Amino acid sequence: MTCTRCPLHVDCHTPCIQGTGPIPCPLLICGEAPGFNEDQEGKPFVGEAGMLLTYLLEKLGVPRSSVFITNLIRCRPQKNELPKGKELDSIVRACQMHFARELCLVRPSVVLLLGGTSVKYMTGHRFISKIEGSEVDLKAFEPEDLKGQTTMAGVLGERSIKAVAGYHPAYVLRSPGKEVNLVRAIARACRLAGIHARPMGIETGWFKYEIKT
Repeated sequence: MTCTRCPLHVDCHTPCIQGTGPIPCPLLICGEAPGFNEDQEGKPFVGEAGMLLTYLLEKLGVPRSSVFITNLIRCRPQKNELPKGKELDSIVRACQMHFARELCLVRPSVVLLLGGTSVKYMTGHRFISKIEGSEVDLKAFEPEDLKGQTTMAGVLGERSIKAVAGYHPAYVLRSPGKEVNLVRAIARACRLAGIHARPMGIETGWFKYEIKT
């Protein structure tokens, strides 16, 4: 898909990476932005963070193929570092119409937001640590020049979509002690979406974190 709404498309290998998964689907998982592996393969969550997400889903008895997975920002930032301030605001506004279109196509009853950037821009909460694992409300953060196009405001005005906030798998790879938090967020989102997640207690150490090396 060709998109030139934000400057990130200039330096990436695969511009505007779209989500993957069944359509329709009761659960949509939304991360922050593609990394190197995602940019090379043109698919979301296929690097180390994606391997962790897939692993935890399967440990809960939920095949990755049964959920829709995407990112809020569609092109890989240089050096995998998101810009800050107004520049990031502009990029999120540019990308959000793609997210709105996916919401219309996938029609999820629940969105699992992974990472502080997705949580901030999709809920208005600045600190993910205060609400991770909790049910929150989606909000619209988008440009005003999308008249006649699918927008977040339009989608949210038509239907109610629940959301759950969770730590990003990339953060958990750096902080394995947060694995249980991510598992709980995934399990809660699954339950709200009507997907049976096999209870696994609160044990940690499910994932081989040496994959980082």
